[in-house]
Amino acid sequence: MRDDPIAFVDVDLVPMDREQILHHQTVIVRRGRIDQVGETAEVRIPQDAARVEGRGRYLMPGLTDMHTHVWEEAALLLFIANGVTTVRNMWGSHRQLAWRDRIAKGTMVGPTIFTAGPLLDGSPPIWNTSGVIVTQEEAEKEVVREVELGYDFVKVYNRLSLEAYHAILATAKKLGISVAGHVPYAIGLEGALKARQDSIEHLEGYIYAIQADNSPVRGKFDPQSRRKAIDYVDEGKIPHVITDTRAAGTWNCVTMVVMRKFVSAGEAKQLLEDPRMRFVPPELLASWDPSKDFRLKDRTALDFQRERRADVMRARLTGELYRAGARILLGTDTPNPFVIPGFSIHEELHNLVEAGLTPYEAIKAGTKNAGEFLNALDEFGTIEVGKRADMILLEANPLEDVENASRALGVMVRGKWYSKAELLGMLEELVSTYVTSNERLDGFLQPFSRAGLNQIHSSYLIKSSDILLGKERVVQGTLPRGRTLISSQAVINAPPRINSSLTRLEVNEDSLPISLSFESKTSEGNSRVSMECKEGRVKIWGNRPYQSRFQVEKNEPEDVLLGSPHVASYLPITRGLQSMDVGQTLDFRMLRLETDPELDFVEAKLQFERKPDIEGQDEDGRPGPLRMYGVAETRRNASYDGTLLLDDQGGLLLFERIEQMGLTRFELVKNTDASPELR
Repeated sequence: MRDDPIAFVDVDLVPMDREQILHHQTVIVRRGRIDQVGETAEVRIPQDAARVEGRGRYLMPGLTDMHTHVWEEAALLLFIANGVTTVRNMWGSHRQLAWRDRIAKGTMVGPTIFTAGPLLDGSPPIWNTSGVIVTQEEAEKEVVREVELGYDFVKVYNRLSLEAYHAILATAKKLGISVAGHVPYAIGLEGALKARQDSIEHLEGYIYAIQADNSPVRGKFDPQSRRKAIDYVDEGKIPHVITDTRAAGTWNCVTMVVMRKFVSAGEAKQLLEDPRMRFVPPELLASWDPSKDFRLKDRTALDFQRERRADVMRARLTGELYRAGARILLGTDTPNPFVIPGFSIHEELHNLVEAGLTPYEAIKAGTKNAGEFLNALDEFGTIEVGKRADMILLEANPLEDVENASRALGVMVRGKWYSKAELLGMLEELVSTYVTSNERLDGFLQPFSRAGLNQIHSSYLIKSSDILLGKERVVQGTLPRGRTLISSQAVINAPPRINSSLTRLEVNEDSLPISLSFESKTSEGNSRVSMECKEGRVKIWGNRPYQSRFQVEKNEPEDVLLGSPHVASYLPITRGLQSMDVGQTLDFRMLRLETDPELDFVEAKLQFERKPDIEGQDEDGRPGPLRMYGVAETRRNASYDGTLLLDDQGGLLLFERIEQMGLTRFELVKNTDASPELR
């Protein structure tokens, strides 16, 4: 790999400014930009240029995936290896802002990122941790906040009210930022088109817009009614919605591939046999289980049959939109189940051609169209002098067969050239970081400072469903005046790196918090936070990743608990659970520091219900009854259920929380440290 200059010599050029192939061309790249394009016989190649032989090969612009959710750093390389040099990220946080800047500066390998802020939904939101917007005032403030933080556009979702939706669009238009996303139920397709929403994702709202007049699910938006909607379409209404879409100038990012991967558990097993699955990061793979996905786990065989019929309708609508001259964007909605980052873009290109687009128009949806939609056509989307050097060298002509776009001999991103051999080597190195073991995790845990006298040591494996992701080590020690200091350190495998965090929680003799401190080191940056309780107020100060220092104060009841992502946060609670009778409930309020999707402070209500004891084993393997508690957590933008197990001494053996696409589990393991006495 070399910076500048680089010459692609005697290549067949697919510029994508129009449907053409320019034969025997030479392209010179300098300092990350396309410097010259011309016939090989007329272009003078600099003596110090690195040459990439292009005879019989095809050079096209890099692809843009216009609907992604880039939460895993590993995905960045998967995109590049598949020729995806730009992505539009549809749910953003400080993580994506940090990655975007580092990639632009050349200190991180990945595609250029355009990112939304938080997903904006109504109350209660469909997805946990969404941004909840109810009033006009909240909508206006949120759009202003996102613009100030540097997000590129706003993402809207299904449960927004009319008031909130229109306030979001009006404020975004005033501030010069685009709005993309779903069609809120209260708005409907007709309303979204009239409001000039910039892009609609997944053809949301279209099947509802063509419901027969006597459809029994018309105006109903519960999951079962939405699944049945395909049974009651009136195909005679299709021309009307197609005409309205073109007239509105709204783009559609159709993402047919994602719905086609909404499959039953039996079909999922077949998809898991795809050899490309070895490139999927472990945490993602753990979430690809239809039996645990809240959108799929209760579907019947008939529901999946309906989904396949809806696939056919979405393909038809895509073809009709294209033939009518409405605008189409290439996107995948990765990493939804079995939609592998990078690899899935080539499946979607095939889907577009199958729906009626020519190979040129399908590729254009992810090159020139993407640049135009993002108001960045002067930067990327075609191969022209002055543009960013994002290009793919192919074995064969992609305009003859769109499958050829996947046959890359190498990829250039921002002027850096990666040959096929280099990319394969980088992928193998990445996959080697996927392996997680108890021993490997122990190597990243650091010694604690002394946590007081009479120390108690424990360790927990952190799992997503049954896949090991990390480990948390906890030390409890007594302090003067009846206080307790709980120190915990967690390491999480976040390929290609290990993220780490440290919590120190001090509580009084009544197990109420005095202070909490938290430090983390992640790919988006380092953070340090302090929380201190005093007379009904919680003072919070520190720094977030990618942000300057902050300081806030919150009015909280004097019995509020302080929490963090560590399971150690629940240890003070366990003291109050031991005296509960079966069937009894106990409520707590917690001000919790959260790090996903970004570092924030949320108020949560926790309810514990004592369940009948179960038979099991304690930490040392001794059989006996275990105390089981159901846990219900609610907050403004999320709700979770879980299970907590204590041994007969009140020791925390297991905490499990049901997520929307799997389980997060903390399992106590026997402490095998060489020395229990930590520094």
